[in-house]
Amino acid sequence: HLVKGLTSPAAIQEMERIADWFPAAITNCFCFELELSEASSSADFSFLCNRDSMGAEILAGLSSIKLRDELFTNPVWGHLRNFCRIWTGPDSTIRDSITHLWIELDSDQRQNVPVPCIYLGMPRNHRTDVTWLIPLLETLNYSVSNQLLEHLQRCLGSTVLANRRISLGLMFSRETD
Repeated sequence: HLVKGLTSPAAIQEMERIADWFPAAITNCFCFELELSEASSSADFSFLCNRDSMGAEILAGLSSIKLRDELFTNPVWGHLRNFCRIWTGPDSTIRDSITHLWIELDSDQRQNVPVPCIYLGMPRNHRTDVTWLIPLLETLNYSVSNQLLEHLQRCLGSTVLANRRISLGLMFSRETD
């Protein structure tokens, strides 16, 4: 239910198409993102999954509620499923390192199957040494270069970010490094 004129009917229709890929039980927090321009024609859709939620179980493939098989024609979803299986496991080494996931789906994608951007939520006491992120990023099949590690080290070591909740965004649906 959006205020008329906030975004185009086509953008709302695309957001609904993307949302239809996911069961309502995947989250209790759906969100959308609008461009703040005069003629906004895009609206991105996202949802939150906490570590111990039904949504994490659905993404991990451990719930009786299943995602559509067609979604997994894009390998990013398979990598996310593997990550969620590790993340939600009782003996997980990353269990306390990632508190939640935001899954964002850009509405301007041209693919039928939506490709996610994945935001990894870190607790306030996140580590400043980034080496713990390497296996986590590799589980998601995210390319880990020395340059990336240096940038992450500078960011996580910043006093500005000390004792703050931060998220690391992996932009699989966008052409960026």
